[in-house]
Amino acid sequence: MPPRWLFVRVETVDGFVGWGETTLEGHAEAIEGAFADLAQRFLGWDADGIEDIWQTAYRARFYRGGPVLMVGCIYPLPCLLVV
Repeated sequence: MPPRWLFVRVETVDGFVGWGETTLEGHAEAIEGAFADLAQRFLGWDADGIEDIWQTAYRARFYRGGPVLMVGCIYPLPCLLVV
């Protein structure tokens, strides 16, 4: 059976690390791809700008409100960035 969850690691330039777990039943690869795209987008951004990152992730990528983006990527972002 394919993995049902994905662990995500976010590291700031200051060396702070945040870990999170996300899932979308049977679609871990889709979430992984979405996070890879978001990582490229937000590389170098201020990790304290959680609201800016959240809003940009929601409005600038993929299909707004879709399960991969919302459940798999955006909902875990604040937890990952509060380190």
